[in-house]
Amino acid sequence: MSLLKIPFTKPSKWLNLRLIQVSLSNTFASPFGYHALAHINYPTFVLAKSCKLIPVILTGTLIYRKSFRWYKYVSVGLITLGVACFTVASTTDKKSASSSSLYGIMLVLVNLFLDGLTNSTQDHIFKQYKLSSWAMMLYMNFFSTLLMLLYLLVPVFHQTELSAGLFFMRRHPSAIIDIFLFCLCGSLGQIFIFGMMQHFGSLALVSVTVTRKLFTIVVSCICFSHPINYAQIVSVLIAFAGISLESFVKDKEKWIDRKEI
Repeated sequence: MSLLKIPFTKPSKWLNLRLIQVSLSNTFASPFGYHALAHINYPTFVLAKSCKLIPVILTGTLIYRKSFRWYKYVSVGLITLGVACFTVASTTDKKSASSSSLYGIMLVLVNLFLDGLTNSTQDHIFKQYKLSSWAMMLYMNFFSTLLMLLYLLVPVFHQTELSAGLFFMRRHPSAIIDIFLFCLCGSLGQIFIFGMMQHFGSLALVSVTVTRKLFTIVVSCICFSHPINYAQIVSVLIAFAGISLESFVKDKEKWIDRKEI
């Protein structure tokens, strides 16, 4: 029976390889990002992550030969430019924002490449194997758990990461509730993430996750009366133009099609 109907069906050999590949890239992306923060400041890291849409398009185009309509490229460019400019304009510590390490930047670039590879491979799996979002979530979590178990059980300096984590929770038992809530929110969020990816594609998903940061800051400024400068207002308008472009072009094409009929 189809995986689209029953997510627990055993996947094929080639699908297994693809799922292992996407689990590897997804698992190893985060450590590169976290390690980069030891060498660059947080504003620089956030600014780099604001450009996440670019590696998604590059990996999808170069590796999986996926083509996008012209307005997709323009939309991605406007969103990236708007979010990047907003991040720079909202940085209060200009001196720390300008200081960065070449090694840290390289780590962030690896993180962005792995993120883009993960999203593009997920798109390919959905299209090639007709996998459901539930099945994708199940198998990716299964393979990622196996990979993380290997990492947690490998001793580093005569101590495993698992034992270090358990020791931390014994010393700080109140953190267990926070960890549980973090896992719960992450699990619930995955349902919407994989569902959106299956029905709308990784580019739409990453567009939402990238612009979410921008609108979160805007709402925070409005609710808590934080000052917004002109550069931030222009940045929001640029990003909003990129978000609106795709809907505008699609509506225009539908209107032309109806008119021709």
